Formats: sequence, C-alpha cells, structure tokens
Amino acid sequence: MDFSTVVEDLQNSSTSCPGELDLWLILSHNTASHEPLLSELIRRSLNPPRRSLLGPAGDPGAPANTSLMHKCILFCTHKSPRFYQQLLSSAILGRDQHCSLSTVDIGDVVRQSLAEDCKEVPEFPSQEFSSHLWRYISDKSNEFAETVKQSPTCVATLIVDNLTCLFDLGLNARHIDRLLVQWSRSQLHLLIGCHVGQDFQDESVPEHDHTLVHCLEIWKNRATVVLEVRPLGTGYTTSLDGELMVHEPWKSKQLGQPRSRRNYHYRYEGRRVLCYPLGTSKLVT
Repeated sequence: MDFSTVVEDLQNSSTSCPGELDLWLILSHNTASHEPLLSELIRRSLNPPRRSLLGPAGDPGAPANTSLMHKCILFCTHKSPRFYQQLLSSAILGRDQHCSLSTVDIGDVVRQSLAEDCKEVPEFPSQEFSSHLWRYISDKSNEFAETVKQSPTCVATLIVDNLTCLFDLGLNARHIDRLLVQWSRSQLHLLIGCHVGQDFQDESVPEHDHTLVHCLEIWKNRATVVLEVRPLGTGYTTSLDGELMVHEPWKSKQLGQPRSRRNYHYRYEGRRVLCYPLGTSKLVT
C-alpha cells in the first residue's frame, strides 16, 4: 500500500470545521526520519488527486477543481530548500497556473546573525536573536496569509519541516503557541514536522526539551491527524525503515473518548513511501 492511499483515507474521514485548528502533526522518534512522509503530504497539497487537504478559505475540504490555486509556504529549519525542491519538482513542473511552493530558509537567518556578530564570540542563540527569529517567521506567515486572502479560490498550506529546530534556536513554547494561534486564525492548513529524539528520557536533557514534550502532548490532542514514525526494534529485516503509527481524526472529542489508531511497517523506495499493515508484510523475516 502506498502512503498516499493512507493519506487519502485520512482526508476522507477528516471533519474539521471552519475556524478550527487544521493541523497535521508528524513526529519522528529516535533515529527515524519523517521528511519523506512530509514531502508526500506537501506533494498532495500542491497537486491533490481528488480534493485538497484544505479547501478555499471558510470551506475546508471543498472539492478540488482546475480553478483552485494551491499555495504552500515551507519553513526549512532542518533540511535545505533544495532538498525539498528536488523531491517535489514533479509536482510543480508545468503547473505554475495551479500551484506554487515558496520556501523560507531559516539557516540563512542564522548565518546572517552569526556574520553580524563575528567580531566577537556570541552567546548563541541570544534572547535578541530568538525574538528576531520569531518576528521574522511571524511576518513571513502574515505576508503569505495576506496573499491568500486576495484570492477566494486559493488553497493555502503552511509547513514547518522540524519544529524542534526552532526550540534549539531559542524559541519557547509561548512563541510557538502564538504562531499556531496566528496561523489557525488565518485559516491555513498546517503540516508540522517534529523530531523528538530519544523521547527525552535522558536526565541530562535541557529543560526546554521537557517543555517541548509537554507542548507536543497538547498539540497532539489539538491536531486533526497525528503521524508518528519509529525505527524498528532489533530482529527485523533491514528492508523495512520503521513503524508508522496513524492517529486518525477525532470522531468525538468528549472526555474519555480516545481516537482510533492504525499501525504500519513502512519503507522508503525512492520518492515513494510504502506501507504494510502489521503482519502482512512479506519483507519481515
């Protein structure tokens, strides 16, 4: 089964309403990598086969048609813009009238700040830099949201490839939460990746990482869909890259009502992500 099939099933079962936070959260644990999964979600946002992840403003899930313009802005905090442009070139090529992908290289902001402070060894990241970075991301997001408002048929998606990097650069939970509120009020669909390492069980983990864990638990409850990838334990074939846990859209957010969950084994095959329901993969030896 292709990962795109899993995504389509999730889209069809999603029932987010106008004004609600429309967030897809992708978490990678330990040494697992979530970038190929994120790239496939971006691809479907740019070139949806049936319908977009988010319909025109005020109408989530509206049927896609040739008149819709699909716009994405990608904040590259971990991988370079070139990495994603190479993976997504086939989704954009020849479709300038129907989709666009803008990238923001956070690494450029970091390099510029270090170059300005090169006369002395800076305390990095400083509080001043963190505040500057927050304003920079907020301003870029607002610019993107304003362009979306100018077109009632625009489908807009905002992506962050690795939220953990923003914490490493000095942004705190309050900064991130303010961004999420800002983005949700702009009726942007959100694809947020986050690498959570060793689940932060090491006592030597910095304090801000524990704050991140707490925030992720809150955001997991608020997210429309949560995808988690983990490496396989010992004893599995190297033909598989890991295990994918899919937390499906809420059927009810009443207290004590858990969301449904599906597990798959997966492997990366070029630009494709192949998924196998547990117990059905002939690759496991």
